[in-house]
Amino acid sequence: MIGVPIRCFVFNVTKDMALHMDKQRKTNTERTHLSKHVGRIPIFTFFKKFQAPTTTEGFTEIKEVSFVGKFVNEADKKSFTSFS
Repeated sequence: MIGVPIRCFVFNVTKDMALHMDKQRKTNTERTHLSKHVGRIPIFTFFKKFQAPTTTEGFTEIKEVSFVGKFVNEADKKSFTSFS
């Protein structure tokens, strides 16, 4: 559709944080996870091949979204903040 504004949202997460959150999907039993454990290879591949979007691709605007942790309880927070 021509003339329809399209916004792009880029979720800012470092490779280390992505790996940590992936491990949380496997080890943190305090919460229900929306996806399963992915593994290191897809994460490393993503970060190797990722190209930041630009407005030349047709986006009206590009917004960066930072990760903000929300925890279901203290045990969940403790599990997340421990680097196992």
